[in-house]
Amino acid sequence: MKQLLLSLGFLLLTCSLFSQHFVPVPKSSAVNFHIKNFGLTTDGNFGGLKGEVYFNPKDLENASIEMSVEANTVFTKNRKRDEHLMDEEFFYAEKYPTIYITSNSITAPKENGLYTFDGSILMRGITKKIQFEFSAKPQTMGYLFEGSFKINRKDFGVGRSYITMSEEVKVDFSISVTRN
Repeated sequence: MKQLLLSLGFLLLTCSLFSQHFVPVPKSSAVNFHIKNFGLTTDGNFGGLKGEVYFNPKDLENASIEMSVEANTVFTKNRKRDEHLMDEEFFYAEKYPTIYITSNSITAPKENGLYTFDGSILMRGITKKIQFEFSAKPQTMGYLFEGSFKINRKDFGVGRSYITMSEEVKVDFSISVTRN
């Protein structure tokens, strides 16, 4: 019985040491966006980061990334603009409180050392495919994922047509994940 318990303990320890299941660390992560409005760049960010990451550079076939941010956490350093962005015309945070990004596949680094994310974004009830490159830098208990991508806000029904506001939004992220 003692040998069985020791074997089981060793198995659990081994599994936890080699586990590649991670969760984001919101305090050391950022999801920022940039959009041209009246010829100037407006910057903002989202909070409420949650998700699960299964990542092992030696086993990308089983890698997956699922992350979300809360639409009502949009922050542009202008309270009135933030309230406007949360209303029905833009993010409609009351009806669609969460923005999701989910991988279908993660592929190995190219010559530039960047991985390729192939997946989808769900915003305002609309899902669109997306592909972008990102880095994965090992940290003490996880990884730091960094990258950027561009989306067309109108593809998701975010805002109307404005001659003063760009349809293209650039999203930059720096997401620290730790073992779960």
